[in-house]
Amino acid sequence: MHTIAAVFVQPTTGPAPGIKPLVKDGNHKIPDDHFLGAHVLVADDNSINQLVALELLNEFGVTVDCVGNGRLALEAVVACPEAYDVVFMDVQMPEMDGLEATRRILQTLGSFHPPIVAMTAHAMERERKRCFDAGMVDHISKPIDPERLRGMLSRWVEVRERRTPAMPPAASPQPDALLVPDVLLVPDALLVVEEIGDGLPCSLAPFDIPQLLAMLGGKRDLAKRLLISFHDGYVTAEADLALYVAEENWDEARRLAHSLKGVAGTLAAPSLSMPAAELEEAIEAGKFDQAAAVVTVVRAALREAVAAVATLPVTPEPGAEADGDPLDGVRDILYSLRDLSGRLRVFDFEAAITALDELSDR
Repeated sequence: MHTIAAVFVQPTTGPAPGIKPLVKDGNHKIPDDHFLGAHVLVADDNSINQLVALELLNEFGVTVDCVGNGRLALEAVVACPEAYDVVFMDVQMPEMDGLEATRRILQTLGSFHPPIVAMTAHAMERERKRCFDAGMVDHISKPIDPERLRGMLSRWVEVRERRTPAMPPAASPQPDALLVPDVLLVPDALLVVEEIGDGLPCSLAPFDIPQLLAMLGGKRDLAKRLLISFHDGYVTAEADLALYVAEENWDEARRLAHSLKGVAGTLAAPSLSMPAAELEEAIEAGKFDQAAAVVTVVRAALREAVAAVATLPVTPEPGAEADGDPLDGVRDILYSLRDLSGRLRVFDFEAAITALDELSDR
């Protein structure tokens, strides 16, 4: 599996002292059962990124726990440090970011802690240096390339003589059965769909479907689940972003831009991820006039992406009636009303009229 995504496996700045990689690189041949029974923790506040990491790691026979912020990662590792072979840590998370969580893990456990690997959408040298300075030992950037992830695991996961998986990879634990309580943020809608069929088109602009499938190992059902989750999670994001800018709430605008950058990168939508990254950088630099101009591009790209996913056919859950869940129509109307409300709050009357027309056609 190959992808044009830039993924950094070997640090150029150098990892924190005290923990050394088990191999010098991740390019050697790795047996298929090498990681059976390994146990890792993924800390990421985005449910789409959590699910991608979960699926890819399960493919390697790895058991995965997911947490949604640095505080929960700190609690999980400190409570049972020997439980995890590796911790994959996002940097920007609510409550406590990944850098602070890493520092506190090292302060609490000293040298008796699992290796912590940065897993972020940032690819710049200064960002990687911040991760290493905090005590992380390596870095892999999102979107995640499966083979690069395999190589990363080979660097840090120790092969144990009596390592045995709790269950074979084909029956890897589902997100709602993970071991650490109150940690998974994946929406319920993602957990109930096992077989989606051929409802995913070969082309769905602005998403690069072939590239998305390559990154996901050809899993069409997973690709569609991720796209639907993106729609449900960001259907009002365009209006939210416009409101943040109108109110000059740049902190929230930056957080949303950062989230969009990462998710759009994971979903192979560069026409959204690139301007979102530009918006985030402009806000961080305090260039608010430039940011206000980029917002227009981001909103247009976001509108196109959400509308594209809305065209995908909805597959009923197993056991559902042929006519579908009557609540689906109610949910659609609620989404539309939220969208309409958001546009009215920022006085975007032209878009509000369009949204109202669409709502009246339901």
